[in-house]
Amino acid sequence: MYVYGCSVPTETLHLGKARVSKDRAPTASAPAIVWHTFFVPGNPGCLWYYLPWLQDVQAMQQQQADSIYGAGTVQVMVHGLSHANHHFSTVSDTAAAAATASAASAKPGAGSQSSTCSAPVYEAYGLDFQIEHVRVFVLATISKYNSGSGGEPSRPMLSFIGHSIGSYFVLDILQGAQAGDGWVDTYADADANADANANTNAKGTAAARGPSLAAMTVSVVLAMPFITWSTLNLGHRLQLSAFEAAPAGAVTWGAAKLLSLVQGIPLPKRITYLRRLQSGEGGMDDQCSDVTSSRFFTKRMISNFVAMGRDEILQVPANEERMLAIIADLSSRAKVRILSIHTDDDVWAPLQDKGRIEALAPQVDTLYVPGLQHAFCMVRGQHAAMTQALRVFTGKLLVHSPGRGRATSAAGARSKL
Repeated sequence: MYVYGCSVPTETLHLGKARVSKDRAPTASAPAIVWHTFFVPGNPGCLWYYLPWLQDVQAMQQQQADSIYGAGTVQVMVHGLSHANHHFSTVSDTAAAAATASAASAKPGAGSQSSTCSAPVYEAYGLDFQIEHVRVFVLATISKYNSGSGGEPSRPMLSFIGHSIGSYFVLDILQGAQAGDGWVDTYADADANADANANTNAKGTAAARGPSLAAMTVSVVLAMPFITWSTLNLGHRLQLSAFEAAPAGAVTWGAAKLLSLVQGIPLPKRITYLRRLQSGEGGMDDQCSDVTSSRFFTKRMISNFVAMGRDEILQVPANEERMLAIIADLSSRAKVRILSIHTDDDVWAPLQDKGRIEALAPQVDTLYVPGLQHAFCMVRGQHAAMTQALRVFTGKLLVHSPGRGRATSAAGARSKL
């Protein structure tokens, strides 16, 4: 589905049927438990790359829920979005720009990167804006699927899956929710494309209208999380630091030259070359190679990929201890379960991080999956491995869902699944 979230073109995905009755009373068509899972991608944040895997995740979670609780008791919904301007649009950028400009002109604050989350379509967005973009999407989506005159579903469940820098997003967002900063679910009738004003300006008033997000959160999955800097390979750190230290103009010029060179290669040759480059073990599957060749190399995509990457290099080192502290704090809460997935030789999420998390937050489930590529969503044959990585954790979530308690021993909570 192609929508304009925060007045910015955004690809969104909603898997599973919304079957919640307006009065929240469980009926034959409205289950007692509605489980919302939100997925936040890495960088580049193109949702398209993750679609087959997210479909597998939703089907797996629904099958497990039906087998444990009985069919119709739990409705699993999986929601995802691209980062702002990281989309593979089927609409031309010219048409998107015109539509977005028209929509933004009717809203106060159009064109600014303020908390209204409204900005021009060709803007290259940094990390803070992208986090706000996700936050608004989550609020609007929960509001849409829980609208009505009654209270919330009898046993709501909420989960987040963050991949790579998406894990940083999830932790940053949940820290604000857990701290009681006013970000709460109002359960007001709203469309999924609701402007951020309806949510961010509700501080201090929405608390009386519904429970806080913290009361709903039951699980967080950190899939090869890029949240630390000190454990990165020294050579990799030096390369990233040089990239960050380079003048913005030089980086922009370099990105533009690279884009020009790639676009100068006829598409059939570009597709053939990338397929050959990715033909070995751990390479992209052919469909991902073809789509990357034809749709990734645009000015909008490259400029946003670079802008977000520069911000990551600035903010991850400065916030490393804060991210680890958030994990420890969340894992200590009775309603929250966390799974952190790690693999070999990952330059963005070193395996050493697994040990650090285990020592700092012993109630976190940690999982080592050998042979995964960081960009698992693009690599042939790796969807199933990542889905299996979630399967046991999902079963534990359902068994220890709200009202059923949870394991508290370090040995039990940190089982290697």
